[in-house]
Amino acid sequence: VDVESYTDYTVLKTTIDDACGEAFDKVARTLGLCYPGGVQIDKLAKSGKDNIEFKSVVMKDGNFSYSGLKTGVINYLHNLDQKGEAANKCDVAKSFTVAAVCGVVDEAVNIAKSHKKLCVAGGVGANSYLREYAQKQCEKDGIQLYLPQLKYCGDNAAMIASQGYFLSQAGKDLADFRLNACPTLSLKTK
Repeated sequence: VDVESYTDYTVLKTTIDDACGEAFDKVARTLGLCYPGGVQIDKLAKSGKDNIEFKSVVMKDGNFSYSGLKTGVINYLHNLDQKGEAANKCDVAKSFTVAAVCGVVDEAVNIAKSHKKLCVAGGVGANSYLREYAQKQCEKDGIQLYLPQLKYCGDNAAMIASQGYFLSQAGKDLADFRLNACPTLSLKTK
């Protein structure tokens, strides 16, 4: 998202299916880990090796898709199970993390080259590999990286409420009481 102010922003790239954090939660569930899955995957990945070839997050029509990556993890685990073999959960977590993060960070850094600034936000912003990889990539290209403290990475509901506050104060994007819950409702752009 190219952000000019609390209420003026343009969505540049998005996902066509799950958000990155949702993919972490679903893969964690497949591995039998508890919720929130991103935290559990992060812990396991620190002891794992990136030695399983999962397809990186792919671009479709200029946006990201996590469905193939999630399916790849599920198929990998299913195939091991069919052979009676146990998965090394640490290696699965690390290999999944690298595949989930690198493409997104690389694309964000590429876009940020023109502004020389990049901010990581959202729950997945707490992922230690994402934070380290983003820092390395930004340093290579002279981009200032803004990473929120971990305590500000966990509650998306708080971030959404904060955005609602700023929009209501500006009198923008207000809806009447006929608005219904819609999980795929798009952000309005300027």
